[in-house]
Amino acid sequence: MADNVEEGTETTTVVKNETVDVTDVEPQNIQEAIGIVVRKALEANGLVRGLSEVARALDRRTAHMCILAADCEDEEYKQLIKALASQANIDFIEVDSREELARWAGLQRTKSDSSVKTMKCSCVAIRDFGEQTKALHMLLDQLAH
Repeated sequence: MADNVEEGTETTTVVKNETVDVTDVEPQNIQEAIGIVVRKALEANGLVRGLSEVARALDRRTAHMCILAADCEDEEYKQLIKALASQANIDFIEVDSREELARWAGLQRTKSDSSVKTMKCSCVAIRDFGEQTKALHMLLDQLAH
């Protein structure tokens, strides 16, 4: 909030400090931490989705982390992503479900009757983590061990 105060011919703008309460909760488990990190990357426009884009990001070494769904149907696809991540020394995480990964990655459609349909996503890569959170630190600590 700003107030303008005129003194002679000069105009001075006074800005009042407003505090915004930002909560950074401690995730209960590693799955919750992955979800938070993926959502923060999506907010920062640092999330890559889809086979060709993820493979390109891994090949160019622009990704910091790769997350693959364990229930991916194509075994060759899984091998390719694992090999590219390993070759580039990029952190690799496997999650249980494509639906859960898609929900975290924002791949949902809202139908006209207000029902939400979640798509499926086999793989995402993170180029930019966004803001530093407790979930990110927990995840990086887990990967370091």
